Amino acid sequence: MFSCTKSKSDPDPLPDKLVSITGWMGGIQYDDHDRRSYIVGFTKDFYSTTYKYDAAGNVSTISLFDGYGGSLVQWYDYKINYAGGLPVNGTRANHAESGKSPATTYSVDSILYKTENGHVTEITYLDRKAYFVSTNKPTGYVAPGIIKTFLISYANGNLTRMHSDYETFTYTYGVKKGAGSANRMKFVLFEGENALLYSMNDMLTMYHEIHDQWGNSKNSSIYTHEYNTSGYPAVTTSTATLSNGQISTTNFTYKYE
Repeated sequence: MFSCTKSKSDPDPLPDKLVSITGWMGGIQYDDHDRRSYIVGFTKDFYSTTYKYDAAGNVSTISLFDGYGGSLVQWYDYKINYAGGLPVNGTRANHAESGKSPATTYSVDSILYKTENGHVTEITYLDRKAYFVSTNKPTGYVAPGIIKTFLISYANGNLTRMHSDYETFTYTYGVKKGAGSANRMKFVLFEGENALLYSMNDMLTMYHEIHDQWGNSKNSSIYTHEYNTSGYPAVTTSTATLSNGQISTTNFTYKYE
């Protein structure tokens, strides 16, 4: 029997677990299995996402809080079911409050997931029902049928496009490591997920188009990276062009452990 022990001359492994992005993500927490469990946006009162896992290591619940930085507060509770290790269906409870007035009802959508080659390629919300907050009993409101569908595309281990009838995100990548690649999330489970958490490589561009009853808007960003000694992005300069032609530049700094 031979055993291997670490030599004093062996270097300590370089940090690769993304824990924050200054100016973007306030913090990323992990559970005892190095799985992402909690993400805070600029502040916890603005945006946060909590993930919980089942015994097989799949994300079973997601709690998403969106404060919009103002009086309107929305939060969503997802429950996801799996078959053969792949997400197949679930539910999303939708809550909203405006100002100091507590909500009296909430709605629940059914979710269907379509997968191809181990990736979620389609998320469909359908059959909305409303419930009273005080009793969790149905109000009688039912909206049968499809509410919205999101189509998702991938290439070379990267999330490249997310599209619905009213919104499209498109991403391109380089060949170096992505900031979140060491602890990549397994499946895209809702449309608000950040592509950085699902992609192997460094994001170079992002294009976002909204086309709804209020009109069209088109925004794009170009990302220029400086890398650390491990090959992960250390500092990113984002140059964004808004629909009105305004250009803004922001720097993000990454922290790893």
